[in-house]
Amino acid sequence: MITPAVFVTAQRSLSIAFTLAIVNGYLWIPTLFSLLGGVFLFLASAFMLYESRYDLSFIMGQIEITEYIKENIPARDP
Repeated sequence: MITPAVFVTAQRSLSIAFTLAIVNGYLWIPTLFSLLGGVFLFLASAFMLYESRYDLSFIMGQIEITEYIKENIPARDP
């Protein structure tokens, strides 16, 4: 629920930065940095989604191996 609010706030502050960059001469530098920060934030989010999918498939594989061992290999008597 808080993520859309943060996204909207970031977009509003970015639009203010664009407006100031157009009006003033040297304010394009912070605008460039904010755009780069947004791009890197997006790339980090995409990478985290990919990594979580990879981790889930790894965990599911481990569960399948454990179930296979439990069903097909007899337990040792102590």
